[in-house]
Amino acid sequence: MVEPMIRGHVIQHTAKFFRNEVEPELALRIDAALSLELKTLLREIEPASWYSRQLQVDILRAVAAVHGDEAATRSDLLRCGGAMAVGGNEFMRLLMKVLTPELFLKKASRFWVRDHQDSGSYHLERLDNEGHNACLRLRGVAGYAHSGLLWLGWMRAIFDEMGQPGAEIVQQGWTWSNPAPDEVVYEVKWS
Repeated sequence: MVEPMIRGHVIQHTAKFFRNEVEPELALRIDAALSLELKTLLREIEPASWYSRQLQVDILRAVAAVHGDEAATRSDLLRCGGAMAVGGNEFMRLLMKVLTPELFLKKASRFWVRDHQDSGSYHLERLDNEGHNACLRLRGVAGYAHSGLLWLGWMRAIFDEMGQPGAEIVQQGWTWSNPAPDEVVYEVKWS
């Protein structure tokens, strides 16, 4: 079986977010929940290199364990994903000036492949340009704990950056009792 891989910058972003963008006491508890091996690896990660997706999963699971409840975990994972959408990436800032909801949804699979290897894929199941709605399915992500919320936050932030702050995106698949489903479905509506 091929090991799912993810770009280093995604792992770095996740670790940095939970060190710097949450309450200091919570950040210390999350850091304490990480293994010494993971903390050591985090210091050596190169942004463009490929790493085991399990590194990010271990961070996300530590966040959920430290929070201990769905509402707090949900809020922080959505914020973390949203912060990843554009961040300090000049290319993404420029892209947001020309990207439309329809184009983003059609190209979502390419965005995914840029940062994930042997780690699932997006499939556009429905795109209704006139009705301004779509269905996007993320398949093959079994074991990618809490990613359904992380990538939901990312999509919401992309739509905000495109000038669609009223867009409604909901996911089906992730639940507190099933944080690592094989599929997550995103229903998207925009104006």
